[in-house]
Amino acid sequence: MTPISGALTGAAVFRWGAPVPGREGLALQVFERFLQWCDDLAKTGRIHAHEEWMSVTGGPGGLLIMSGPLEDLLQLQSEDEALRLRQEATLVVTHFEVQVYAGGTDASLQQVLRDWTEAADDLDLL
Repeated sequence: MTPISGALTGAAVFRWGAPVPGREGLALQVFERFLQWCDDLAKTGRIHAHEEWMSVTGGPGGLLIMSGPLEDLLQLQSEDEALRLRQEATLVVTHFEVQVYAGGTDASLQQVLRDWTEAADDLDLL
């Protein structure tokens, strides 16, 4: 079985809700540091790109989508700077979470689906 990370394309999605009351200024500071971190990663080629989205319906919050090689995105999640930024975010905004996805290209999505099908077949679920 091919490992899922391999040469797949991925996206790390950082989601957050409203700032913790009284910590709005700190929430902006942490967000600015997230943006600088992403800019630095893009400049050094560790990620392909990043986009930020703010909710305009359903209350305050938003998400940041970072794209790049899946293996690199997974590795980034355990690095000191990422860990620190995530810890800070949990202290200043509500409902902070991070998920990493594979896909974004036909080849990557097909590989993930092949891996899933193979795993399900190995467990006699198909």
